[in-house]
Amino acid sequence: MALIRSESPLPYDPFFRIIPLDIGRLESIYIEGTRENLEEITAHLTRPAPLLEELFIYGGTHGAPNLNSILSPTLFNKDLSSLCQLSLESVRTELPWRNMANLTRFMLTNTSSVSM
Repeated sequence: MALIRSESPLPYDPFFRIIPLDIGRLESIYIEGTRENLEEITAHLTRPAPLLEELFIYGGTHGAPNLNSILSPTLFNKDLSSLCQLSLESVRTELPWRNMANLTRFMLTNTSSVSM
């Protein structure tokens, strides 16, 4: 699944009707947003994603780490144990790092702070 939004999603956006309900069936997610909308988008991804192996999130601040979006630590109900590949660019996060036993590939780019 890929979600690319340059503006805030409208209330009738298909993302809000389909993706949060079917997130448990996805193996790979790519999200590209802006500083203004990424937090709003990821706030809807609170359901568990037990099959999720690849997660790519791009926050869109292009070299300004102090302006990065903040990802919620409750992303996917704090269960990222199935992740094998994680790529974060232009975001700040407090994801539950200790719950990523299967993680084998990790890319962190243009990020100002990470809490472990």
